[in-house]
Amino acid sequence: MCCATEQSLIEAKIRELPYVKHIAINLLAEKLTVEFSGNDQSIIHELQKIGFGARVQQTKDTRTYWEKNETLILTCASLLLALSGFITASTANVALLSKIIFLASIATGGFKVFIKAFHSLKQLHLEMNVLMAVATLGAITIGELEEASVVILLFSFSLFLEQTSLKRTRKAIDSLMKQSPTKANVLRNSIEENELVENIVKGEIIIVRPGEIIPLDGIVVSGNSFVNQSAITGESVPVDKKPLDKVYAGTINQNGSLDIQVTEWSTDTVLVKILHSIEVAQSEKAHSQQFAERFAKIYTPIVFLFAILVATLSPLLFHLSFSISFYNALVLLVVACPCALVISTPVTVISALTTAARNGILIKGGKHLEVLGEVQAIAFDKTGTLSEGRLNVSDIVLKNSFSKEEILKIITALESRSEHHFADAMKRYCTENYIQKNGLSIDEFQTIPGKGISGKINSALYYFGNLALIKEVGCSVQSIEKELHSYEQKGESVSLLCDEKEILALVTFSDTEKSNAKEVIASLKESGIKKTIILSGDSEYVAKRFANLLNVDEYHSSLLPNDKISAIRELQRKYKTVAMVGDGINDAPALAAANIGIAMGTNGTDTAIDTADVVLMSDNLQKIPEIIRLSRTTMKILKQNIIFAIGIKSIIFLMGIFGFASLWMAILADDGATIIVIANALRLLKRKIN
Repeated sequence: MCCATEQSLIEAKIRELPYVKHIAINLLAEKLTVEFSGNDQSIIHELQKIGFGARVQQTKDTRTYWEKNETLILTCASLLLALSGFITASTANVALLSKIIFLASIATGGFKVFIKAFHSLKQLHLEMNVLMAVATLGAITIGELEEASVVILLFSFSLFLEQTSLKRTRKAIDSLMKQSPTKANVLRNSIEENELVENIVKGEIIIVRPGEIIPLDGIVVSGNSFVNQSAITGESVPVDKKPLDKVYAGTINQNGSLDIQVTEWSTDTVLVKILHSIEVAQSEKAHSQQFAERFAKIYTPIVFLFAILVATLSPLLFHLSFSISFYNALVLLVVACPCALVISTPVTVISALTTAARNGILIKGGKHLEVLGEVQAIAFDKTGTLSEGRLNVSDIVLKNSFSKEEILKIITALESRSEHHFADAMKRYCTENYIQKNGLSIDEFQTIPGKGISGKINSALYYFGNLALIKEVGCSVQSIEKELHSYEQKGESVSLLCDEKEILALVTFSDTEKSNAKEVIASLKESGIKKTIILSGDSEYVAKRFANLLNVDEYHSSLLPNDKISAIRELQRKYKTVAMVGDGINDAPALAAANIGIAMGTNGTDTAIDTADVVLMSDNLQKIPEIIRLSRTTMKILKQNIIFAIGIKSIIFLMGIFGFASLWMAILADDGATIIVIANALRLLKRKIN
């Protein structure tokens, strides 16, 4: 494919086949994906009928040197012939020879154009190749061989430059695809084997040495190392990996050997899912791309019709010679080619999506990229999004003669049987303070749903849980009610330890805000976001504490998943375009309800990728204002490209009507505009995201 206008020709031809169910065209990758019943060769044969060479996709590029460089070779040959034609034209008595050389130059540079034009006309499809072929043949008809040769040469050269420019975008995407190795060292029966990744099953152990790329997703079972995760998460600093930590295919093991238990098939790794989402995104059309294509469909036939009117009516109305009128009409035909307009949007959008992916941000399509720049309000889940999502022990208050160490040993013994998030916080606290249960035996351990836990230690029965549990046990809480209320107002959670007679201790827990959360909220407001909101399932005091701490404009507390949907709907009525940021698991309904769902990808990655429109592969909140700025820059470049493409066409169109434009000027303006809009779009590939 050499122009976006050919896409509709392919679609029209393949869709009419009765055995085809669905097709998707990826212009930048020059790939057609077809769902059909039948033989591969039948699709290839149909494409050949309309002038397109095709092959079934392979892992290696099997094209010959000629196939890879055909456009460049033909352009160079056409240039040499054209130069020879001009030289012979200036020599006496060789006029016939110069005409033959010019015709050879036209045939060399334009034979693919003529072939595709022929097939397009058979399909009654008006596209770029038809316009160029008619303009060239028309110039030959009126004896303008030199100009016809220059038109074809410029057009062929512009196609080469366009293909070269698009290769830059493809290379950026391919660089992501080449992140994961094809083989891995797998441990089988205590023997290390070098095996293809597709033959390695979940649960097997792979060995990754320093400097090697991790080939599959998994969990570290042995070893310690720093891993460069920038390909997946966009983190610039290598991450310390130890047993039980997750690792991802495509990341680089730096300084230590790791034994990794495989958790995903080679077709289901996070990297594969990212690449698949980018590929799907290339097939999806952004709103601006749909506008450009709709405009082109109207614009091209109108200008083509106008060219016919100029050729036929100008001699009658303005007494111009037929050759001049016909020449002006040919100029309009070249102007009718909408290449620059149609190509500008996909190149711009894919450049932005690729830049985001290389920085650990997965945006699932151009339409989501566009909407990001329109966001007026952003709602955040609290736990795991604005906060670390991990409770910490903030205070231990003793209430009788037991020492702090004795209290902690009792709690540690009880919590050793529990899986509650309070238990995790207590275990960490005791480990950090070198407190162990020291062989304390636990009998009659019991989990009391929604309240806490209990168990016997040295024949004494202890309870550890919330206020409701302590009241149920029968211990008096009157003396500590003000104290409990004070902690609650601070946004802290309280668990109480008691025996069958009295309260022994209070333990308070709190979640901490993420280190850059406050700066991110400030950055969003500086970017023009009108409202920031916390949507939390926590109590009002906890939500209020975080809202005040981070300078968030508004908070809603004690929300169930359906309540969050209602809150999003209300925000949409006020602010029209609303983004929701969450972990992609508990917040899935709200992520789906928002105009843009942004998921934090480190925890619950699979759910995040499936649910949200945008996935931050690291938990770096700073990327949220960055992607909003990326979206706005992308939209700015899109508008520049569309205005420039339409503007240059309009100028040459008006000049052509009044006879002030030549064929070579029209082709130079058209192809020059195409190259300029592509170059403008490719600036996005150089953009840095912190």
